[in-house]
Amino acid sequence: MISSSYTVIKARSVEETARFYEEYFGFERSFTADWYISLRNGASELAVLDPNHESVPEPFRGRTSNQGVLLNFETDEVDEIFDHFVADERTIHLTLRDEPWGQRHFIAEDPSGIPVDVIKVIPPTAEFAKLYPE
Repeated sequence: MISSSYTVIKARSVEETARFYEEYFGFERSFTADWYISLRNGASELAVLDPNHESVPEPFRGRTSNQGVLLNFETDEVDEIFDHFVADERTIHLTLRDEPWGQRHFIAEDPSGIPVDVIKVIPPTAEFAKLYPE
């Protein structure tokens, strides 16, 4: 049985990446070392790891990649967070918009190049509503 699960991001700048998640998503530190920072926001956890740390097995050491990774954050404050990203001139790859499957969202990127999808759940169109279980 799994007792918890969380994502660990390998980032060349551990401190800068952690500050990004603190500033834009309200995460707070639960552990801080120069090579690893653990963050928590309610039940959500996220960690940032130096890719060259000795705890990273040699075949994976030094490598960072956003291939296959997209972080999703659900919040009622999607418009406010979008405005904050725009004001700070952060990279945005998909501008704020409503999707028929029931999302108001935008996709940006964190300092380590990982795509971040910021989502507010909204009612889906009738076409998509029938795809959700009752």
